[in-house]
Amino acid sequence: ATDKNIQAQYISMFENEGIKVALLSHTLDTQYISMCEDLRRDVKYKRIDSDIADIIKGDGEYSLDINTLTSIFRKASGNEKLEVKTQALKDEKTPALLTLSEDSRRMQDMMKMYANMGMDIGKDMPAEYTLVLNSASPLIDKIAKLDDEDKATLMASHIYMLSLMSQKNLSESERAGLLKS
Repeated sequence: ATDKNIQAQYISMFENEGIKVALLSHTLDTQYISMCEDLRRDVKYKRIDSDIADIIKGDGEYSLDINTLTSIFRKASGNEKLEVKTQALKDEKTPALLTLSEDSRRMQDMMKMYANMGMDIGKDMPAEYTLVLNSASPLIDKIAKLDDEDKATLMASHIYMLSLMSQKNLSESERAGLLKS
């Protein structure tokens, strides 16, 4: 993990399963991890929020209309290209998680490093997030079954913003949009 406060939800999910999480919060840490991977090709480090780890996945199959949910959450996020998936999680209280692939995250880190050195490249590169809806969550089930599209979109908007806060600090326009609803 890189930020104990922002990634608190992920950290607690892993710690509840008895997994200790390494906190690598300095710019130099990404270079150190890359060096470790170069030295040991059989070891690969992944961020806690880059993918849904098997240890936090739940059991069982839940039938949700993924097309309806995708439409609702894309509208709620304002991103028609948002990738939406469903996955049962052990923690039913967590309605959704937003993941960013390890490759995209490393590219962002590299662009930040270049920006800190005064180079103006890659700052407009969009992040490729995947919204993973917890199919075991009663809240996601409720949204999927709501007949009122406006209410479903409002609920989805709040869930999306909460999951976005687990990835980054919200921008001013994102906070304003959340307060309007």
